[in-house]
Amino acid sequence: MRDRGLRWGEKVSSSELEGMLRGCFEKPDDPLTVSSFCGAFRPYLLALLSSLYPNDASIIEDALQAAFVKFLSLFRARSNHGQKNLGYFVVIARHCLIDEVRKKRGRIAFDDFADMEIRQGIGDFDEKVIWHIMVSAAMMQLDQRCRFVLESYYIQERDAKAIADELKVSHESFYVILQRSRASLRALLLSKARAYCKDEKTGVTAL
Repeated sequence: MRDRGLRWGEKVSSSELEGMLRGCFEKPDDPLTVSSFCGAFRPYLLALLSSLYPNDASIIEDALQAAFVKFLSLFRARSNHGQKNLGYFVVIARHCLIDEVRKKRGRIAFDDFADMEIRQGIGDFDEKVIWHIMVSAAMMQLDQRCRFVLESYYIQERDAKAIADELKVSHESFYVILQRSRASLRALLLSKARAYCKDEKTGVTAL
């Protein structure tokens, strides 16, 4: 971990970030330690969230602020810090983005969520009818637990704590399950979209 303070937005390597993250759990009340990590991690999160939701920069900023507030709470709690790597904090930021979109727009449609998941893989996929069919087909292929989590959180817009209680898992574990469910759906959607784009050239399309 670096001894000096980093300027806000200065880029560092992932290994340096991991070291700085460990330092935050060890010294959660040290302003220099925490601000250095936040300043170094921010550019990575900004780029990620902007790629997922490029429509509104103010929502991205609000999501980042919400994410860093949650980071500070985790640092001060010091619970299971050995199990929390950078990927865990990226998951938190992604879910903060979803929450901010919900607050600003009233709700986030499932199609918007699905589009966020696939945007980077299939940038020019824009046929809405086929897209609806693909999402429905992919959801049916998920296991029961993944489907329940995604439908409850994104379609029924249930509270995360209520879903966690029903699954009999902790609030933190719920977000891990949600992330894995999203990853499963994303993999299915990418596979279907690529197959569609390939088959479309031959005139034979199977979803």
